[in-house]
Amino acid sequence: EYLPIRPCLHVAIARINQDLSLADFEIAVRTALRDIENAYWDLYLAYRLYDTSVTAHESAFQTWREAQTKLEVGTLKKAEELQARDRLYETKASLELALNQLYQSESELRRLIGLPMNDGTVLRPSEEPIVAELRPDWQASLVDGLTHRVELRRQKWQVKSLMLQLDAARSLVRPSLNAVAGYNVLGFGNTLASQKVLDPATGTPTNSAFGSMSRDDLNSWTVGMQFSMPVGLRQARSQARNYELQVAKANAVLAAQERSI
Repeated sequence: EYLPIRPCLHVAIARINQDLSLADFEIAVRTALRDIENAYWDLYLAYRLYDTSVTAHESAFQTWREAQTKLEVGTLKKAEELQARDRLYETKASLELALNQLYQSESELRRLIGLPMNDGTVLRPSEEPIVAELRPDWQASLVDGLTHRVELRRQKWQVKSLMLQLDAARSLVRPSLNAVAGYNVLGFGNTLASQKVLDPATGTPTNSAFGSMSRDDLNSWTVGMQFSMPVGLRQARSQARNYELQVAKANAVLAAQERSI
C-alpha cells in the first residue's frame, strides 16, 4: 500500500493547540468573572449577617439592662439575670464572628479585583439580589449549553488533535512513496568574482566562479522516486495503539461532559 502525498499534519495540530490555548484563556476569564460575582454576593451576605448580629446584640443588651434593673429592685431572680447576661455574651461572640467573616469577604473581593487591602475605603454592595421568580426554558438552555459551552468546544478540539496525531502515528508504520527532485547551480574559478587578474604562467585572465556560472553549462539536476517500507517498528505500532486509546478516552470524556450539561 502506497501512502498518498498529503500536507504536513503538524501545521493543523499546531493550529488546534492554539485554539486549545484560546479555550483555556476563555475558561480562565469565565472562572475569574464567576469568582468575582460569587465574592460580591458573599460580601452582601456577610453584611446582612452582620446587620442581623448587631440587631440581635442590641436586643440582648436591652434585655440584660432591663433584667439588671429588675434584679436591683428585687423583682427578678439572679438566675434570670445571669441567663440574660449569657445571652448577651453569646450575641457578642456572634457579632465578632460576623464582623470577622465580613472582613474576610471584603479581603477576598479586593484580592480578586486587584484592589489594595488597606486603602481607607469600605466596600459595600450597592445592588440588591433579584427576588423575581425564575422560569428557565429548559430546552433552550440545553441547546445553548451543548452549543456554546467552552468545555465542550475545547474537548472537541482535543479529540480532533488526537485524531490527527493518531493519523500521523499510523503513517509511520505504512509504506511511503515520495517524489524527489533537485537542481544545482555550479561554478568553478580561481576567484569568486572577476577582478581582471592575469595568470602569471599564461598571461591570460583567470576565471571567476560567478563568471563560470553564467558562461559554462555546469548545472546539474536530479529527479526520482523514493520508496520506504517499515519492517517491525514495534515502538511505532505501540505509539499508534496508545493514540487510539487516548482518542477513545477523549470521546468518553466528551460524552460525560455532554451528559453532565
